[in-house]
Amino acid sequence: EQRFFNRGPGLKYYLDKNMLSDAQPLLEQALAKDPNDPLVRLRKALFLALKGNFHAAEAEIPGILENISKDRSYHHQTYEIARVYALAGKSDEAVKWLRETAATGLPCYPLFERDAYLNRIRQAPEFIQFMAEMKALNERYRSEFEQAP
Repeated sequence: EQRFFNRGPGLKYYLDKNMLSDAQPLLEQALAKDPNDPLVRLRKALFLALKGNFHAAEAEIPGILENISKDRSYHHQTYEIARVYALAGKSDEAVKWLRETAATGLPCYPLFERDAYLNRIRQAPEFIQFMAEMKALNERYRSEFEQAP
């Protein structure tokens, strides 16, 4: 971001890197600017989950869902919800939102496979089943598009 916009990494970067002390002032600024912005509230929920405050993180989700827009970024928003639940170890809810993520435009097996924030649910049967389905879909897509002329 620095090269193109003359600014440092943003809130999402710091959250994705689990750099909470760097994320906190950016989150506070974003909340001060617009405390009802669903994207900011998603980032707040993820921040809280990363800090281990799962109850507060999950309490954010109903308000987020009331204001979430089902636009082109919807699948990114549902993915963040899945990550919050996964961090809390709630595999049923996490997989429910991962399925929504995949169904609405982000069936990204490599992302799901590598995301450390999903680690707490990796041994859950529903996550194993979901990943088997995503792997098969990924292999089908790879086969189909690698053979294209």
